[in-house]
Amino acid sequence: MINAVLSFASRRKYEVYEHYHLFYGQVIKKRRLELNLTQEYVANAICSNTYISKTENNQIVMGEDQLFQIMERLDIPKNQYARPEELVYYLERIIVLYYYKDLDGYKKIFDKVADIDFQAVIEVVRLGYLILSKEYSKAYQLYNELLDYLNSLDDLGFEIFLIFSADLLQRLKQLKLSRFIIESIIVVHSDYPEVSIMIEYIKFVIYGRLHLFDKAWDILPNLTKNLMNTTNITRLNELTLYKLLFLEYKRQSLDIYNLEQFIKDLDQDLVTEFLLVRAIGNKEYGKYKDMIDKEAYDAIAFLTYLQAKQAIKEKNQELYTQCKEYLSSNHYRSALQFDYVNLLTFEKNNDLMFLKDYLVNSCLKFFKKNENIFYYQLICNEIVDILSLKNRYKDALTYLQKSEQYLTKLQKKDNG
Repeated sequence: MINAVLSFASRRKYEVYEHYHLFYGQVIKKRRLELNLTQEYVANAICSNTYISKTENNQIVMGEDQLFQIMERLDIPKNQYARPEELVYYLERIIVLYYYKDLDGYKKIFDKVADIDFQAVIEVVRLGYLILSKEYSKAYQLYNELLDYLNSLDDLGFEIFLIFSADLLQRLKQLKLSRFIIESIIVVHSDYPEVSIMIEYIKFVIYGRLHLFDKAWDILPNLTKNLMNTTNITRLNELTLYKLLFLEYKRQSLDIYNLEQFIKDLDQDLVTEFLLVRAIGNKEYGKYKDMIDKEAYDAIAFLTYLQAKQAIKEKNQELYTQCKEYLSSNHYRSALQFDYVNLLTFEKNNDLMFLKDYLVNSCLKFFKKNENIFYYQLICNEIVDILSLKNRYKDALTYLQKSEQYLTKLQKKDNG
């Protein structure tokens, strides 16, 4: 039994090496054409013209000695292209490093491949690092470039690419596409447990963000067990925070002992999202605003706006003025470009229909585009309240229906 397993593993690894050896045919052809050389010239005294032709067309795997002679003739630096053994090693390492969120360890691999020219596997390595280091714009650009080179990846490389892509897209709030990708993965390599666990982890996050809570809870027990068995404390703690976030979505807020200590070392983007949603649910805007990272301006601005709205209702002019001044002086920092000062002016002057129009034309459109169910529903409810105050119950009902339709559309299982 053991010999059979070892034999299979050895054979599979050979097939993977062979797969990546084929890449050199593309390198040789590209360089030969750049130098305007014939196949006959390149092959002279090394191999036959036919051999070169078949190599360039990925029909055969060139022997290593001949390969290096050809590369030398074409002046192709060996260190610009990773050997197949190196490519497989990188794939095996990066999924482990990504799984444990070991950014320092991943950076060593990232730096090591810095001088290597474009190879699909190397770009997958770079993609994972860009996601871990939160360089999402660069990661998204690279993701799109890689879509044209997926045939260059073996099964493991393709699985890792899909995991990275789904994780990136859910972070960018492209939830439908992210779900489509993660649910399309067929795990071929069961000998890499990190692959299977990461797939379940990302599924849990996506299902929760889509408010498919039953699906998320179905995954949770086994996912928790696997994270514990692999001693992945970082992901385990983040999983707990995701669970708490999704409970906040459901308006099932739980008391958390020593919250500030618990969130101290967790992913700050996730922490900010959790604190923001919790503050909204509990209507304790000032309390949670003070706990949010000062660099997360948009979250702080939104809570400051809600705090100012609360101050209007409570007739707390001092707090209202403080909030409005903060929003006015920091407006330039907002990535959302919501005009909170104008919104507060509408609120203060009781210009509710102007307020409603701004919410519809700016806020609602933004959250719809960004596939953010929680905030889309929040804005819809605000619009419903305004319309109800104006006795426009039919219009209010329309926005309640819009909220439900949006949720249904996002939850529908397709590729968006």
